[in-house]
Amino acid sequence: DPCWALMRAFEDELAPRLDHLAHDARLADGVEWLAYDGGKPGRRGATMVVHASGTWTPPRLEEAREDIGSLMTEIVRQRLDLPEPLFQSAHRWRLSRVAQKAEPGTLYDGDAKIGIAGDWCAGPNVEAAFMSGLECAESLLAARG
Repeated sequence: DPCWALMRAFEDELAPRLDHLAHDARLADGVEWLAYDGGKPGRRGATMVVHASGTWTPPRLEEAREDIGSLMTEIVRQRLDLPEPLFQSAHRWRLSRVAQKAEPGTLYDGDAKIGIAGDWCAGPNVEAAFMSGLECAESLLAARG
């Protein structure tokens, strides 16, 4: 499924820190996920990535990046008090989310001793990809005996 993403860069660390919001009451309708990369040692400034929801994106898929960036910024501003960014860009992912995952979370052929893994096996996000890879590695290690 498609997803519009908004990337924003700020000069200073944001307060309060918002490391990760997903399906959170503080997120407005239309926003599914927000990650904030700020406050890490040795880094100056902060970046934020916002993913629009699976219901918000499709009817707006062909709109201009600049228009989507403005719309998504306004959605986020409804809930979060943010300064003006140094940089902002919207990105359209036509093939972003797994609509229907494979079963099980990894595919392993013990006879051929080969496994494949990824978010498409386990779910729509990087955490699912990690868990699928971990499950595949465990299958490979178990087969080695």
